[in-house]
Amino acid sequence: MSSQNFVGWVGTLNTAGRFVINGARTAPHPKIAMDNSNGPYRGRLYLVYATNDPPGNGNKPDVWLRYSTNQGANWSAAARINDNPNPTASDQWFPEISCERETGRLYIHWYDDRNNPAGYGVDVYATYTEDGGQTFKPNQRLTNVTFSYPNPPCSPNTNCYRGDYTSITGNKDVAFSIWGDHRNGNALNMGSFFRLLL
Repeated sequence: MSSQNFVGWVGTLNTAGRFVINGARTAPHPKIAMDNSNGPYRGRLYLVYATNDPPGNGNKPDVWLRYSTNQGANWSAAARINDNPNPTASDQWFPEISCERETGRLYIHWYDDRNNPAGYGVDVYATYTEDGGQTFKPNQRLTNVTFSYPNPPCSPNTNCYRGDYTSITGNKDVAFSIWGDHRNGNALNMGSFFRLLL
């Protein structure tokens, strides 16, 4: 085991002492998954989280992955998961991961406003890695409507929350993602299959 601090700022710190994206609370949202498969990376730990790049208040968070091959004693360098051409111009946050039980493929999804960063228009994007977190397939958009985040809006400098109600799971053939979708002003439960790139 080890004690690590990989995260600094996530979005903007408001006067209520909370990190926010467009006024809605956020967090690094760290998640750990273990490869319990019979694949070549069995036993590898994966850690995913969001943090600003560059660090600092008011900058834009990206989604990062690190892995450990020795039960968490040491961790790899951070790899950026979102592949948008200008990552400092948009927000990526609320990641989730799932490690498939047969091959060890690691699925990842997150909230992403790359298509309308000025208006905080959010989609859910996803990717996966088949080589233990060293490379990632091109990001795939899962949502069929870009929704405003947060919707309804949050009052400034409050502890308004619009949720990270998301999850992803999969098998060796396909993944399925679910998320809280705000296109109608409430947290709809939405889902999408996530196809593999051949």
